[in-house]
Amino acid sequence: MLGALAIASLVDVALAYPVWSWKFAEASRDYPASIPPPPSPTVLIWCFAVQGAIAVAGGLVALVPRIRRTARTAGLGVLLAWALVSALSAGWCTGLHPLLYEPAQDADSWGNSTTSTPAAVLRERVQATLDRAIGLVREPMRQKDPVHDWGGGVYGASAVAQPLSGSPADLQRAWASRLDRLYKRVGSTHEGRADARFKVSGDICVDVADLGDGTVRVTVRTPHVRELQRNAAHH
Repeated sequence: MLGALAIASLVDVALAYPVWSWKFAEASRDYPASIPPPPSPTVLIWCFAVQGAIAVAGGLVALVPRIRRTARTAGLGVLLAWALVSALSAGWCTGLHPLLYEPAQDADSWGNSTTSTPAAVLRERVQATLDRAIGLVREPMRQKDPVHDWGGGVYGASAVAQPLSGSPADLQRAWASRLDRLYKRVGSTHEGRADARFKVSGDICVDVADLGDGTVRVTVRTPHVRELQRNAAHH
């Protein structure tokens, strides 16, 4: 059984290569632009489907009494291997971790992915999302940048507010709490003293961060827009 356990564990880890290579690249964080986008859902489905099929086959073999004991023991080892890899990787390497399906959890990795949604549509969505976010707080905006191409085919817009009372951290928490009622919280932006990221849609995320200079910034952005990338390539 130990042999089957070891071999099946290696197979499961190998099939999870798109996941752990992505997570290792995120962990390095030396060069955000080089962090690969998250694995596509199609790749994840195929990898985890093959893993699951192997585990199920091993479990079925272990349950059939007519099969030789050696084969049944090996089948049990295959099933235990899947469970072991799941436990040791907290579900990342076997598709059980829910954050695998929320790639917007990481600002750099999500930002390096691409979307085929037309640029004109995204401009309207970004502006509408920013206006809605601004309306959640009573503080006036010290600065408001309109929607524009940030470069590399990424659309974004932002606004900066200074708290009327309390600390910037208080404003950041209150802003994040109100955004949390509208959108799904998926992670942080890795900037500022305190920050949070919310997924508006697959193409838009909104961040709110305490910048550490007495102000709080809300930012709405997209990943790379293919339409803009093609236009830039032609020029």
